[in-house]
Amino acid sequence: MKDPIAHLNHPQRETVLAAIEALAAQGNEATPALPKLMHLWLETSDQAISSAAWAALEAIAADWSQHPLVLAEIYPLIFELGDGTRSARAEQLLSRIGKPAYSYLIDAATSVSEGTRAAAARTLLAIDPQWHQDDAAIQKIDDILEKLDSKHEAVVQAAEGLLVAIGLPFARVFFPQVLNVSGERRKHAHRLLNRISEDWYHEIPYIDLVPPLVNGLAHKSVEVMTAAFQMLSQIGGKAAPFLADALEPHVTMPIAAKIAVVKLLGLFAAGDDRIFGLLIASWKTAENFDLMAATIVALRRMEYSDPLLVEDLIHHLGHENLQVRLEAIAYLGDFGSRAGRAGLALGLLLADKNQEVVTAAKSALLAIGKPACSGLVPILNGENEEELGKIVTQYIGTYHPREMNRAVLDPARALDNMAWANLHLADSILRFRDRKLIALQVIHETGYRQLDLVTPLQALLSGEDEELKVLAKKVYEGIKL
Repeated sequence: MKDPIAHLNHPQRETVLAAIEALAAQGNEATPALPKLMHLWLETSDQAISSAAWAALEAIAADWSQHPLVLAEIYPLIFELGDGTRSARAEQLLSRIGKPAYSYLIDAATSVSEGTRAAAARTLLAIDPQWHQDDAAIQKIDDILEKLDSKHEAVVQAAEGLLVAIGLPFARVFFPQVLNVSGERRKHAHRLLNRISEDWYHEIPYIDLVPPLVNGLAHKSVEVMTAAFQMLSQIGGKAAPFLADALEPHVTMPIAAKIAVVKLLGLFAAGDDRIFGLLIASWKTAENFDLMAATIVALRRMEYSDPLLVEDLIHHLGHENLQVRLEAIAYLGDFGSRAGRAGLALGLLLADKNQEVVTAAKSALLAIGKPACSGLVPILNGENEEELGKIVTQYIGTYHPREMNRAVLDPARALDNMAWANLHLADSILRFRDRKLIALQVIHETGYRQLDLVTPLQALLSGEDEELKVLAKKVYEGIKL
């Protein structure tokens, strides 16, 4: 037969079979016939022609399915998927071609046609149940991601299934979507990533995972900031070094982002010398009250207990921001007996206008215990507001001489220039009396029984206030014992 390839389309069955036989006999020389033989096998319903065509393919080249002429026919074969009787044979041919068909099959697996999607999925599994681990699959991630925006729900679901199958390589590419401004895309991202594994973020190198999330804390969108915060809180202490980088002096971040960083560090309670140093520097240089308070809370959570902090905390008892004052009071209580020198400063808060401050000061004094009580004795000695004013002035002169000097230079402003200006002296003798009462309660509950109490207690015992007298008597009797 002069041109067997041309006779493959002959209308007579015997001529076609003869052409196939001739091509098979030529062996490797008949490779130009491979595409036609393949399509003949795909399209014919004649069993004899089908068997002969397949045998000829094998005879021409054992690896015929990898020949460039065959690979060039992958795209037309994809169109046969899901199309009735030809679909099964197209699947068989594509399975024989194998990995070179991955890219086309992955596209087909997210087709609008349900039959095409199903056939492509079956073919991928037939080639290799672990197809999703192949580099060709990973390289298709971006294309699959685009299908998530499809208007067809079935296509979106198919794309999700492919991405979940690909797994962690997809997570590495996709996780930044949890910071997408679109709320739906963020929810979509979380859902997909959690379908892979609830601990997916532990599988991604932290150098790739954490910095984008830290940057997300500075995003203009509150929703994105919240998403970044939640994810970082899930990651835990391993994110701490990257968070600490954001507190370096050369790094510029919005205040809200810095507060979030500090809160996360406190949440993890993961501190080292570098982190402690950055937090303390942040606290001392902060102009924002919320950042200042958050830093104190973080240090408390980390149980940072350098005694040098006590003086700074005493100074902050007079801060104009209530939350800063309350956190400083609580932190002094954490120091316990080592914060004894805060006794007078805390005692001066016992008649504060804000009941939260009074309650917190009392709790701190009880936590500090006996070492704080000597600072309460001058409060018992005072008989009126003028006496109390002297105590405050004496205290500031001892612990804050710079503030005292300013007051001397500008006597008209006096306490307004002092770090303790916002402690506000009690408005009445009643408030002064309340301060004495709480001071006595603290002294009594901590068991402080020193001789420096004798004189003020005797004065209280000779007074007319029955409640003070009862409590003073209990303390006095303890001294005599």
